[in-house]
Amino acid sequence: MDRKQRRKDDEAMEKLKRSHFFLTAVVENTTDAIYLKDTLGRYLMVNPAVTRFVGKPHEEIIGKDDTALFDPDSAAWIMSTDRKVMLSGKPQTYEEKVTSAGFTRTYFSTKGPIRDDEGNVVGLFGIARDITERKRTEDALRLSEERYHSLFENMREGFAYCRMLIENNEFRDFVYLDVNAAFESLTGLKNVVGRNVTEVIPGIREANPELFEIYGRVALTGKAERFETYVDALGIWLSISVYSPGKEFFVAVFDNITERKRVEEALRASEEKYRMVVENAGEAIIIAQDGLILFANPRVSEILGVPAEKIVGRPISCLIHPEDLDMVTAYHTKRMQGDQAPAYYEFRALTSAGEIVWLENSVVLTKWEGGRAALSFLRDITQQKRLETQLVQSQKMEAVGRLAGGIAHDFNNLLTVITGYVSLILCRLGNENPFHKEMVEIQKAAEKTADLTRQLLAFSRKQVLQPKIVSLNHIVSGMEILLRRLIGEDIELSIVLEKNVPTVMVDPGQIGQIVINLAVNARDAMPKGGKLTIETKIIDLDDSFAQENPSLLHGPHVVLSVSDTGVGMDRETMSKIFEPFFTTKEKGKGTGLGLSTAYGIVNQSRGHISAESIPGKGTTFRIYLPKTDGIETSSEEVRSEEAGGGEETVLVVEDEPVVRTLVTEILAAKGYPVLSAGSGEEATLLSRDFKGPIHLLVTDVVMTGMNGRDLADRISAERPGIKVLFMSGYTDDAIGHHGVLEDGIEFLSKPFSPATLVNKVRKILDAR
Repeated sequence: MDRKQRRKDDEAMEKLKRSHFFLTAVVENTTDAIYLKDTLGRYLMVNPAVTRFVGKPHEEIIGKDDTALFDPDSAAWIMSTDRKVMLSGKPQTYEEKVTSAGFTRTYFSTKGPIRDDEGNVVGLFGIARDITERKRTEDALRLSEERYHSLFENMREGFAYCRMLIENNEFRDFVYLDVNAAFESLTGLKNVVGRNVTEVIPGIREANPELFEIYGRVALTGKAERFETYVDALGIWLSISVYSPGKEFFVAVFDNITERKRVEEALRASEEKYRMVVENAGEAIIIAQDGLILFANPRVSEILGVPAEKIVGRPISCLIHPEDLDMVTAYHTKRMQGDQAPAYYEFRALTSAGEIVWLENSVVLTKWEGGRAALSFLRDITQQKRLETQLVQSQKMEAVGRLAGGIAHDFNNLLTVITGYVSLILCRLGNENPFHKEMVEIQKAAEKTADLTRQLLAFSRKQVLQPKIVSLNHIVSGMEILLRRLIGEDIELSIVLEKNVPTVMVDPGQIGQIVINLAVNARDAMPKGGKLTIETKIIDLDDSFAQENPSLLHGPHVVLSVSDTGVGMDRETMSKIFEPFFTTKEKGKGTGLGLSTAYGIVNQSRGHISAESIPGKGTTFRIYLPKTDGIETSSEEVRSEEAGGGEETVLVVEDEPVVRTLVTEILAAKGYPVLSAGSGEEATLLSRDFKGPIHLLVTDVVMTGMNGRDLADRISAERPGIKVLFMSGYTDDAIGHHGVLEDGIEFLSKPFSPATLVNKVRKILDAR
């Protein structure tokens, strides 16, 4: 044999050895249990995952059957399924709940026959995956559809909510009621909601009858089931978990396991095919030795944005976020020394663009070319982390908002009484009266308290807005002189308004207040001067932006931006800026309600507010509002003097006695005949018993029992033509959707002064 041939043979042998090392590393360190049995059920080969669960060393398992390893019931089940596979000669899958060494786990098992050269079954191979935690997750999903809707839309598994179609007491078809985004990406099926499956996938009933059998059984019995099936029409394998939220309905959570099936086929075929599957796996796989990366599959490059050839040979520390490096290093050191270290943990990595991604790491030690190496299976959980953060923040803001709204409701009733009676007393006292000055101070304090209460209501999205079709360009340009006075001469103001920006539907007064609050914050962030820029423009939001911001819909929006060149904020401060009572200003110089007020008003207006900030460089706030096609609404004149009285009969309904007494006294003092009631039921009876005309109903919106809207509908039906004035400290959606008044509704926001009440009543009575 010549030297050239000998060298080729040596290279082939070396390649075979390396391939053998690779297969051994993956099989022995995979979390799936892999084993071989003879026809008598005795174990011929097991990987370390089997020994970890059974709790016995390798030598005490080989040659034993399942009765020596599991409790009697578990052993009987396992052996019965083994016999079915070997008798049928076909691979089968099972969901097995087995107990060993006092621990019970649930496994999803794939079993298949081993044949000799003549085709005779001489044994059995098995692959079992621990799905205990996944089963618990599936149970949790059944309890949280509404709460985790955002997670539902972004989850990796496909989700389908369906209803059975029954003909002659037989399950014949089912209709898709709802599916998530992953359903389309996993199956390739589009526009399925509202359609029957036999229409979406022709021939599926004949090709996959087991689907209909299992779905029908689950929907009728309510017992959840899990199985795998190959869908011929789609050409994919699916792992499906089915449960029923109600009779004749079922939910299917599934994953495309075609890749996993290919892995199993590769294990039965050859080492080279297995390597191909590993390189195309959905998880990132890294093998590192002495701190250097020896192997990285393509998924690593996809996650980190680094070409594969630039990953191998580099220190693994270069991929880890500096703040997590000590933790990862400590775990690795403990593992290398044989000490206890977490088998699963999370850490942050850095992409080539400097972006942070979260990775879930499952790492074990393995033999690699004569030494020990760390084998890591990495899963990108960045989206999951983002959704978890959004969920926690949303729940916190919702809880604080609910509390704030409840407090503000009670405050407004008290403030109505305080401001009302103070106004009445001031009218009776002359300017020379010694108590006049004190009463004015009480009135000022009440007005400041009312401002704080309105801010709380804005944050909790229970403030009543009176929206109009307006142009943001007109609002901003009309505030230019005021803004220049607010920010001072040492700050440059730049207003950049895009031409032909469409109108939006907002409360112009509230939007103006937001601009003022943002300008004041910007001024305070630039104590040595700087530049304040206010811009408007129109953008078309795509679906990806809307997914990251669930409060927005895709489509054209008008964006109002307020930017400064001030001190900026760090990440921790940014995470709290929209929370009420949080402020970066000195004590006594801020209530911490400005940004929370803006947050509530914008969300209540079907918009979205975001912030970006870099310490030392400045901050930008952006307000997104959906465009309208209407023409800008002209503003109305505001009555400046108190109106006169009248002789029309007014029915006052208010469940808070002191407020009811105050309103009655104010109107009676102006000559109006007043009827009063403390509830909707009492007002209904009073209206029926009163024989004369009632010209105006003045009612609180939020009352115990019958609310103001229901009362107005009932009395209007009995007294056609009666006019209605609603009053409230906040809205419960009885007179408007999310606090936005319906067209044509007259409303008086608490607290109000006697003059405001009298003017409003006279205006309504005089209107045709």
